[in-house]
Amino acid sequence: MFDTTIKSPGLSDIFQGLQPLFHHNKKFGDFSSVEHGEDIIFKLTINTDGVVPKGHGTNEIWPIYIQVADLPDHIKTLIESVAVQSVISDNGKPSEFAFEVALTSLIEWIHEQGEGLKLRVSATKEVKVFFEIHNLSADLAAVCHVFHFASWASSSEACMLCKVQPVREHNAQRWNIVDEGLIRRNNMNITLDMLRRQGGFKSGATFWMKLANVLNYRFDNLHKICEGVCATLLNELFGTTRKMGPTLKIRQQAALENAISSINWPTNTKIIFDKLSTGTGHEKLGSFLVAVPLALSTSNMKYEFIVWIFSLIGLIYAEFAKSSTLINKKSLLQKTAKLQSLLCGTVFSTLKFHYFFVHLYEKTDSVEKVSTFVFETLNRYIKLRLDPNHQKGFIGCIMDNFLLERVVRFELQRRAKYCPQVKEYLDKIDWRLKTKKGIEMGDIVLKRMLSFI
Repeated sequence: MFDTTIKSPGLSDIFQGLQPLFHHNKKFGDFSSVEHGEDIIFKLTINTDGVVPKGHGTNEIWPIYIQVADLPDHIKTLIESVAVQSVISDNGKPSEFAFEVALTSLIEWIHEQGEGLKLRVSATKEVKVFFEIHNLSADLAAVCHVFHFASWASSSEACMLCKVQPVREHNAQRWNIVDEGLIRRNNMNITLDMLRRQGGFKSGATFWMKLANVLNYRFDNLHKICEGVCATLLNELFGTTRKMGPTLKIRQQAALENAISSINWPTNTKIIFDKLSTGTGHEKLGSFLVAVPLALSTSNMKYEFIVWIFSLIGLIYAEFAKSSTLINKKSLLQKTAKLQSLLCGTVFSTLKFHYFFVHLYEKTDSVEKVSTFVFETLNRYIKLRLDPNHQKGFIGCIMDNFLLERVVRFELQRRAKYCPQVKEYLDKIDWRLKTKKGIEMGDIVLKRMLSFI
């Protein structure tokens, strides 16, 4: 069911729905020393990522989610704890203008919170809740896009957190995985690089700089392990470069595919070995755990490599295990990186591997657990709501399901009074007629509040 009213960002309803859960959770702040009517500040996490509905490889929708970062882990995984600020659609990645229209109301709401939201924490105590934007939680590709950083898949890619120099091998960049002598980025050198269009930044300051600091974004650790490290390692072993193949005498890819196809998999299992760069994190992790032992089932294997593989698997297990401490994870990470450097050198094929070994735990502490699980769950929900075979096409399908046309039109018309670019943009759009194939729609900002409760 879709709510037809705009509630920016809908956090009031979220708190009302979650209030009964707060009383049974001892980790959610200690209000014993808080006076009745006292002000409490909660930090907000913003998440965004591109979602491509099936059958529309060039079309993307970008939902923008908001969640209170102070929530405990078992509440963060509930979809009821997330507010949907807006959804943006275009034939590619959203422009700066689209993000500005979608997020301006949030910034104004943050600046004009009035007397705050009332939260009852006990039978006799009520506090006033205020919000501030704390961090951006997204994958590497989304972060690069919103901050106008060089695409992680481009030939000019660079690290956003340090000034590592890539090594060129056969016209392909390879990245340092050893944390030695790297110059850490800070607000000053990031600002200078932005102004000078260097160091990986393609343009100046972006609209997102008003919401979150470039350095203050969060890694989803399992996302990096499953979709970054496992997929990268499989490509190293069986891909076109075969960086480690001749050294370790890895099986040929064709032989491995035959071995995998001969296994009687459960009906709900999907192995994506034939396309290592596609699939979900769980699928890539499953392919990794199946493919690597099969690949190493030959003679003359290096003992250190087997130890390294099991160390990597141990690190994955440590990330899943709640009892594992941050110190143990960092120690295991350092040992794994050392083995990696002994076996394969200090460089690896993708920037994601550099992020994994050098920066994985920089932005994570033992208190704040980082995960995009709930956001990805909502993305899958939105994908199911869109019918790829909609008779009006992709744009028409989105407009029928998500667009609250009156609010978007009002916002654009208000801006067009003092901005010629907006007026020119608005003149090109006939919201209901120009939805057929071949008509340029531009960035369509969708502002209907999704209701999952």
